[in-house]
Amino acid sequence: MGFAEIFNEPAMVWFIIGLVCAVAEFILPGLIIIFFGIGAWCSALLLLVLDVSIFFQILIFILCSTLSLVFLRKKVSFKKEYTKDATEDFIGKRAMAQESFTKGEFGKVFFKGTSWKAETLSENIIKNGDYVKITGQDSLTLLVESLKTEE
Repeated sequence: MGFAEIFNEPAMVWFIIGLVCAVAEFILPGLIIIFFGIGAWCSALLLLVLDVSIFFQILIFILCSTLSLVFLRKKVSFKKEYTKDATEDFIGKRAMAQESFTKGEFGKVFFKGTSWKAETLSENIIKNGDYVKITGQDSLTLLVESLKTEE
């Protein structure tokens, strides 16, 4: 089956849409996109069993995406107690700036093996490679302040 022939098979198209959504969930935070992937995979599975119209495929996609979002999101998302404890583990720790930024701008810092979105409330310019101290967290954004010297 050639590359162009793959897109002639609706089940394969739905499968690829689901796969793209699953991969996007790892890249983009929020734990929402995966449920659209589940809906796409449900449509793909349906097409493997039955030959249904595009209207019915979209209906199954919407229905499965919505139901999985409503009923599964709370079961697989982090509990508030966990995120609160994790926030306390971050405060006071040191991270390294991956790009320059200042107050009113977002930047990126490297912390615990991962790149994090960061924001500073101080007037000091944070330069690429500078060490920063984590002072708080707002969702997936770390609040940081500049460290003048390596600690």
